[in-house]
Amino acid sequence: MNNEKRRGRPRKTPFVSILPPEVIEGLLTPTQKMAAEQREQERLRGIERRAAAKTAQEFGSIETKEALWQFNRSRVPEAELNALLERQEAMFDLTFCMRKYVDGIYEQTTDAEDRVPVAAIAEEVELEVKQHGVVTMEVVLMGDYWKTPLYENFQSKPTSPTSIFARLGVVTAIPSHSLHQWTKFMAAQQPPKAQPGNGYTTLRCACDAMTGRESVPLSIADRYRELGKKFLCSRCRDVENKLRAHSTMHGRSR
Repeated sequence: MNNEKRRGRPRKTPFVSILPPEVIEGLLTPTQKMAAEQREQERLRGIERRAAAKTAQEFGSIETKEALWQFNRSRVPEAELNALLERQEAMFDLTFCMRKYVDGIYEQTTDAEDRVPVAAIAEEVELEVKQHGVVTMEVVLMGDYWKTPLYENFQSKPTSPTSIFARLGVVTAIPSHSLHQWTKFMAAQQPPKAQPGNGYTTLRCACDAMTGRESVPLSIADRYRELGKKFLCSRCRDVENKLRAHSTMHGRSR
């Protein structure tokens, strides 16, 4: 039996030199060093190509925005992602206070001395919009928006609030729809124009109907503005009273 090792057969165990790497490198000729550097560069390029192909395959299999957000979040450094999530909590707190005024929740659930002053919220909103802009969350209504050219635009502007929301699902600025509602609410709080000579002014009902307008004494209008409450016309007040009475009767009958 011929035990001679066949030429070309690969080693089962890697060759380990007894010389340190720095000594081996010193023995190489310039040509050998250049060839070794080229092999190393090609090896690194191969790693990058395989990683890019794997990422493209995973991205192509995404079917929901939640999966997209999870996919992108996994590629953001932990410290950076935590900072964005902390920023989101601050925005949630601010928009919650805005909504409580816009929806009239403060008047129903919170004593006047415990409310965050509307002027303080307005100042913070103005500063936030000036420094950070707004986020257009309606982008999610487009369906599979990450499969459209629009997503490439988000990729090219990674720091914009709308891009961050589209890619990561994180809210880092005041939503545009919340700002619109807040702006309408603040406009309604402006001092009403007095009708000259009779001490009355016209207030528009919170229902925003064209017929929901009433003339009231200036003192009443001033009081509504001080409390930050929405004005209700007589028709809306009747409806509210009937609903409250029905709710009370229903509660007693249970």
